[in-house]
This record gives sequence, C-alpha cells and structure tokens, in this order.
Amino acid sequence: MTRQVDSDCQVPVSKRFRARVPRRRGGPHAVNEDNRVAGSAADGVELHAETVAKQRPIVNVRRVNTTDVAESDPAMIERISANFAEGGAGIIHDLNLRIVHATTGRVRFEVDVVDHITHGGGVMCGQAILGCMDTGMVFVMMSLDQPDRSFTTVSLNTNFERGVPEDIGTVTFDAYVTKPGRSLVFGQIDLFLPNGKRAASSTTTYMWL
Repeated sequence: MTRQVDSDCQVPVSKRFRARVPRRRGGPHAVNEDNRVAGSAADGVELHAETVAKQRPIVNVRRVNTTDVAESDPAMIERISANFAEGGAGIIHDLNLRIVHATTGRVRFEVDVVDHITHGGGVMCGQAILGCMDTGMVFVMMSLDQPDRSFTTVSLNTNFERGVPEDIGTVTFDAYVTKPGRSLVFGQIDLFLPNGKRAASSTTTYMWL
C-alpha cells in the first residue's frame, strides 16, 4: 500500500507511520512527552489564575450616591407625602418616613432609628426595614404620575448586609426604578447608614392594576 505525494514519489506506508511515532527511551527515568506537555499547560493555568487573583481589585461595599442625576422636585415631594398620609397604613406612618429627594422614578427618604423599631439584639428590626423597603417602592410608583392607576407588590427580595445599630441615628433609603414597563415595574431599594455604607438592599417587582 502506497501514498501519492506532490513530488509524485511513492512513500511506503510503513515508513510514513514510522516517521510520525516519536521514539521513547525506556528505563525507570523515562519521561512521557504527552504528560510533560500537559503538566506544563496545567502549571501555566495555575500561574495565570494566581496572577489574575492578585491583580483583581477588591470591590468596596456600595456607598450612597450623593450626586443626584436630576434635581429634586419639591412639588412631587409634597404630592407623594400627601397621598401617603391619606392612604398609607397606620403601622407604616409610625415609622415617620420623611422624603428628602424625589424625581420621576426615584425617591430618597430618611428614617430615625428609635426604640420601638429595634429589638433586643440592639439593632433595627428586619420587619421595620422591610416595611421601609416596600414603602419606598410605593413612593417611586407615585412619582411616575399615573394617578388613575392603582398598583400592588408582586415580589420583594431583600439581602441584609450589616446590622443597623440602635444608636445610629438617622438612616437613608434610596428607591428607584430599574426597568419600567406597561404592566410590570422593576425597582431597587437600598438602605444606607450615616457613613454611606449600605446595610441592606431589596429588588422588587410591582404591577399596575
């Protein structure tokens, strides 16, 4: 059996295969070339991963954004506050939420951490935080200025990142739309301590009725 090549010469099959198979030296110290290449590649991957890990920056905890995209609308603050005072639940009124900044699709408000919203562990209770998170998105929906449409909560998913000490004073909630829609509105609410560090964060879905 032979193989035709460009030079029109005949190359025996036995010689062709013999040329492709590398010779390996025997003995107890023989090295498998395939294993050596694979080992070198694995060492290279480990070295690259170690280098990337060393170069990867440490991501700081998100801090409150003090630079507002749009200037606050005092008339909107007044309108949302009036609507909430009329239709909000009494248990949430007891939290004494104060809107300090409002634009279309974004509302920021403050809450004083007082005794009746803290528990025996010396921190603001999660129930109060969740109430503020949900109410924050209510404020945002009111900012979208569709007075003839009602809305309701579909979901609220919250991550608690650090405790809010009972003697911390005043904390800030920043609520905003992440994706508006004709039937569903997606949003996020962040809780910040006075030093700017985030203590909790919620993602939420609301539905127009």
